[in-house]
Amino acid sequence: MKNFVITVVAAAFAALCPELRSENIISGQIEGLTSKDKIYAAVFDKKGLPQAVDSTNVDDKGRFTLKTRLADTEALIVALPAQDKLAMGKSAFRGRLFSIFLEGDGNVYNMKVSGGKTVITGGIYNVKAFSKIKYLTENKAPFEDIEHAREDFFRANPYKYAYSAYVLKHMVQDGKMNVREGTDAYENLDSRIKLSPYGQEVFRILNFIRISSVGAKASDFTLADKDKRDITLSDYRGKYVILVFWGSWCGASRAANPVLAQFYKEHNGKGFEMISLAAREQSEQAWMEAIKKDCLTWPQINTTSQVFDEDQVEITDAYNINYYPQCVLIDPKGIIIARGTVKDVLEKAGEIIK
Repeated sequence: MKNFVITVVAAAFAALCPELRSENIISGQIEGLTSKDKIYAAVFDKKGLPQAVDSTNVDDKGRFTLKTRLADTEALIVALPAQDKLAMGKSAFRGRLFSIFLEGDGNVYNMKVSGGKTVITGGIYNVKAFSKIKYLTENKAPFEDIEHAREDFFRANPYKYAYSAYVLKHMVQDGKMNVREGTDAYENLDSRIKLSPYGQEVFRILNFIRISSVGAKASDFTLADKDKRDITLSDYRGKYVILVFWGSWCGASRAANPVLAQFYKEHNGKGFEMISLAAREQSEQAWMEAIKKDCLTWPQINTTSQVFDEDQVEITDAYNINYYPQCVLIDPKGIIIARGTVKDVLEKAGEIIK
């Protein structure tokens, strides 16, 4: 995909020039930790799992000083017993987790966790425009209140903060901005922010939205199903196809499966086909058991460890899947004609059948 050239070049430049960055320093004290514990800094990978990149030791009073070249991104501070031996780059979804946003580089942050409250100072946390978000987060306000404060921050500061790109990413992803609005906002970001992790993520998401919206030609793919047979989308030309993105771990997906199974039973062989694409599966066995228990008799693909093109892009990204279950309806010419919840897409399919 040629659209990825800008992103790849920017990422490669950053990787080749680490000396251009000054380390951010996080000094902190976390209640309940001792010298038997260890602190990690982690970032989220494309699958939404935190991967450890830096670490440091803790003293007997729970104090630590962590140096990291992470910048312009949200980081997780992960506290684990030292004997846990978390390897760098491995999933860090365990232990005690704390979030911190590292804006720019060369900053000194202080994090104090006591009595169930996390207080952070330094960097963007000392910026007046950020004070409302800081206050609401410290006091564990309802998520909706924090979300509104973040969006207010973006509207007041749309260009110069990496945090603005972080908010923009979620606004685009959650449909609060259309492609045109998101593109305009992205183009107005400062050049440094465009090259930040979230600036690049906004660019990537906007591209995927463009190629996966209603009216676009569905991205072709060839992926192996549960029986190791190749399933190619373009082989289904001449028929309507419903792509079902789901997960055996997802309660809503499991609840929707009987509805999908009934639809398939009634309409398979009458110009409608269905392909299920599971994502974020932690266990191949759990996925297979769910297929059997839910009586899913149409092609089943586990996308977790598969990519579908030379750019190593995951199909859930190419189809801009940001919640589960989610369906995409493709017409006989290979054009996307509907996408959304199982209910909405099956209703659209029902209109076509009538």
